[in-house]
Amino acid sequence: MVRVARVLPDSIAEALAIPPGTELLRVNGRAVSDFLDWEFLTAEDELVVDARLPGEEEIVYEVERPEGEPFGVELEPPPVRRCANRCEFCFVEGLPSGLRKNLYIRDDDYRLSFAYGNFATLSNLRAADMARILEYRLSPLYVSVHATEHEARKTLLNNPRVPDVMAQLRALAE
Repeated sequence: MVRVARVLPDSIAEALAIPPGTELLRVNGRAVSDFLDWEFLTAEDELVVDARLPGEEEIVYEVERPEGEPFGVELEPPPVRRCANRCEFCFVEGLPSGLRKNLYIRDDDYRLSFAYGNFATLSNLRAADMARILEYRLSPLYVSVHATEHEARKTLLNNPRVPDVMAQLRALAE
């Protein structure tokens, strides 16, 4: 779910009177699951945005905007996909106590890799995630590859369910 955190002044969203807390459900008929969908699906100049206002009322906004003009919303941060590995060499596990709480989050989120340059092992990537990466042509992705041989990778990441990273990298390269 994608929710509006803030509406920017003098924006299309302000002119439409979209309040903070509004859930953005669909753009041009496609579901919006996070900030990536919002950014990619709102790249068009003509938009039909299905939304749910904070009071649960659903509304449809039909927007024709000048080319390149931003919609004018800031979104609430997405939940972070946590790392399922238990690597002995994980730098997060080696941090001293007493630091900022968010430094201890072990993420493995391809969305954050694309948006912010975080490294991801791609170990929790689902087929739908791979399809989305390919559709949106997300690049660059920063991939942490500690071993390419599948059995060695399972051992190093301390996770018997990790996918074959070489197959993943081949699919991304194609």
